[in-house]
Amino acid sequence: MRLLTIIATIPVTLTLVQRGVLTPEQAAFVLVAIIVSVIVVQKASRVILPTFAFAIFLTNNTSNSSELLQLLAPLLALVLCLVGIYIMLRGVFIGTQKKERH
Repeated sequence: MRLLTIIATIPVTLTLVQRGVLTPEQAAFVLVAIIVSVIVVQKASRVILPTFAFAIFLTNNTSNSSELLQLLAPLLALVLCLVGIYIMLRGVFIGTQKKERH
């Protein structure tokens, strides 16, 4: 999983360099920071990397603040729904695993 996370960030970073969003030096720093966060702070990287990807998506697909707000509201609602579904399914599967142990 860690290796896949690192591999998945490389094309995104290279795309940002190609579009001119990041300089090559910034891209190198981002890749090193991602590698360190995945290796050292594994649990935090589960939150940091999707947040980083979400911010990149928003900045690449909007040109001004009004478009950003129009895009942000439905995406935040989607994220909230997905978090709720994750919590519900996690509770169901963790609950069944605890019953099987006893």
